[in-house]
Amino acid sequence: MSCVAGRLLADTYLASREFIKEVSYTLTSLAQNQLKMTRHDVPSAEIPGKFGTAANLLSLVKATENDAWLSLGLLFHLSVLPLSRQLSNIAGVTWSKTLQHTRAARVEHLLLHEFHARKYLLPDKLSAKERKHGRGATADDVSDEDGGEVKAGKKKGGPAYAGGLVLEPKKGLYDKYVLMLDFNSLYPSIIQEYDICFTTVDKPKPDPADPDAPPPPVSLPEPPAGGPGGPNAAVLPQVIRKLVQRRKDVKNLLKSERNPAVREQLDIRQLAFKLTANSMYGCLGFAASRFYAKPLAELTTLQGREILQSTVDLAQGLGFEVVYGDTDSIMINTNSNNLQEVMTVGTTVKKEVNKKYRLLEIEIDGVYKSMLLLKKKKYAALKVEHGVDGQITTVMEQKGLDIVRRDWSLIAKAQGNRALDLILSGRPAEDVVEDIHESLRRCRAELVAGAVTMDQFVITKQLTKRPEDYPDAANQAHVQVALRLRAAGKHEGTNQGETVPYVIAVKTDASGEDIAAGKCGAAGGKGLADRAYHPDEVTAEGSGLKLDLHYYLSQQVHPVVSRLCQPIEGTDAARIADCLGLDPSKFHHQIVHAAAGGDDDDFLNAGSALDDEERFRRCAPLRLKTEAGAFDFPGVAAILAGKVDGDAALAPPPKKEEEGAAKENAGETLNAAAASAPAKAAETLSSSRKPLSGHALANQVRLAVRAACMDYYATPLRSDDELAPAETRNVSLRVAGEGAGEHAEPGTLPGDPKLQGVMSKVVSEASLYTQLVHFRRLLCVPDALARLPEKERDVARARVPPATAEALRLAVAAVDETLERSAYRWINLRELYGCAGVA
Repeated sequence: MSCVAGRLLADTYLASREFIKEVSYTLTSLAQNQLKMTRHDVPSAEIPGKFGTAANLLSLVKATENDAWLSLGLLFHLSVLPLSRQLSNIAGVTWSKTLQHTRAARVEHLLLHEFHARKYLLPDKLSAKERKHGRGATADDVSDEDGGEVKAGKKKGGPAYAGGLVLEPKKGLYDKYVLMLDFNSLYPSIIQEYDICFTTVDKPKPDPADPDAPPPPVSLPEPPAGGPGGPNAAVLPQVIRKLVQRRKDVKNLLKSERNPAVREQLDIRQLAFKLTANSMYGCLGFAASRFYAKPLAELTTLQGREILQSTVDLAQGLGFEVVYGDTDSIMINTNSNNLQEVMTVGTTVKKEVNKKYRLLEIEIDGVYKSMLLLKKKKYAALKVEHGVDGQITTVMEQKGLDIVRRDWSLIAKAQGNRALDLILSGRPAEDVVEDIHESLRRCRAELVAGAVTMDQFVITKQLTKRPEDYPDAANQAHVQVALRLRAAGKHEGTNQGETVPYVIAVKTDASGEDIAAGKCGAAGGKGLADRAYHPDEVTAEGSGLKLDLHYYLSQQVHPVVSRLCQPIEGTDAARIADCLGLDPSKFHHQIVHAAAGGDDDDFLNAGSALDDEERFRRCAPLRLKTEAGAFDFPGVAAILAGKVDGDAALAPPPKKEEEGAAKENAGETLNAAAASAPAKAAETLSSSRKPLSGHALANQVRLAVRAACMDYYATPLRSDDELAPAETRNVSLRVAGEGAGEHAEPGTLPGDPKLQGVMSKVVSEASLYTQLVHFRRLLCVPDALARLPEKERDVARARVPPATAEALRLAVAAVDETLERSAYRWINLRELYGCAGVA
């Protein structure tokens, strides 16, 4: 790095991550979305070949030069240098440090200057090991499993304290104006309103008589002399107040300035104040910060919850219907189509709320002409906007929906947007439903016809850690693709924080129609991660890969559209599946679940149980033993499909030498062998590969079931803390209040108070039940027949000989003996409703 000594290093990748929100932060994606320019990528594997000829070398030089110009263009487009300079001036930190784009470091330096100027002693900054194991921790304090190494990636544990209040929404489609009111900078304003600071809030102390009891809740400090926001306010409120006031001053100058160059400078300055002020609260709850103070962060969010609830109560007391609220905002159903009346409602609520506080202010954040409210943090609406000429227009606003997330394909998003436009159009429900159904039929036809381009199938997902650090890398589609990219010498989409593009494909010769219908074993028995490929792998010549259309119809398009259409009468999950050419019977359980008020995401997600191969892919095979050797039972589905001879299904498959000898003999006496094939097959089975009898098969199935149950009862407990994973067979009786996990149940905390996370069984109840169901699925002929199309059942049933069918029936009964006793399978409704006096 000596070449940059004395120079500023501006990384446009880091700048983009902080200043803008994008699906992908690769140079190709940023150039397309931000600069509207096309970048021609040169794969790293082709670079050595570019040095072979002058023409190829010149093309490589031009591509490199173009990348440099694109990076420079992004630097100017995002105003990285002037904005980072303003941030440096505000925080009192070096410019080079700001260009590393660490918000916590900027806030830390700002507070260091403020407290040092007031002659306060400042806390030391703790290392990662000291934060985890306490100050003065030695090597012996670190568990052997951790080894003192901190792996990359975010921690799985839940938040250390309760966050903002999120009200249960009144789900449905609202065709009249909905009003949203929002508190301006809620948490910074709460800190000012209640004078919350390191110097005013006392740290809660545990009860000396009961050290194991949780500490008492934090209480609000006494208001300062002269009221909040005055000269006697504490340090932290004064710092935030100063930032907010300086931003207001700059915005006032911006209103009267006419010079475009000066206006741009003022706009950058006010943005720098905004970014800094909004980051102040974050340092209180950021464990790696020097100024980490959980009691202060907890007190701030507590006041936020109380303020939001009191605002809801006030609005309802005024006679208005609050349909939703989230952290710092509420939504009111005005039941009016008159925009002037809606604004009057907003002004009334605003006036009453603001009278209660000195520094907290609520404003009208938006008016929605119509809204589809699905669940917490998930809605779509047409927002009313006033043009410069006074004309009223509407724009679509989406929050938390699948179509705004990057882990869904463009084709799924396109169908979701189409359905959303129709739902919010205000047209009659019958016409909307029919147009949605027609759009889905057209979507399937285009997929089968190959009229959809590759980019519409691409799914992107971010790497939260290095690919090699994923403990379950074999089950993560994007991780498998990233590992293959790295093995191929590519660097884009292989590092922590980057996004990986992939598609789901299968290696098959089946037609598009058969793949879309899920026929011909398109999935090939592979799980989702094994079917994930980079788009370049699919388009490569001779790959033999085809896009898994059935996956995109059943687990991309269907879930997205079904969620959006759930509140709409005239359609349901089964009807949508039928329009996509899927089996509606597989989706009827979704209708029952939705009617019962279940969580949409539990049954409408990309990893739902619609794909049996994906559901049972982690299950152990059913291993059977005979005199001729042991083998994995292929399952009745293979018998019904004709892949396995029904007479030989309960015997080990023939060895390669036997197959070769059989083929040689068959070549010598072809006609005679054809005439006497059944007799010879029976003779061979009786002599060397005798199949299992019904009772022998049932006994071996019982042994397999018992082995699965033994694995469950012998499984150890493992914590979900990635930094220091603990594994033990001992159940700790440590209770809440002795460390992390204040709300954890007894038996779920690690025995060592220094360790964090929640302990759970490696083999869970759900995995045991899935394993037992897998055994039954392999053996049950009626269930396998029910999964086949009705016209194929008679032919498939004839492939199962009576003796084999009877043996399989006895084996299924053996599995059912355990399943019938499984408490995981049954729900005692008398116990469930008895406490409510219903039973």
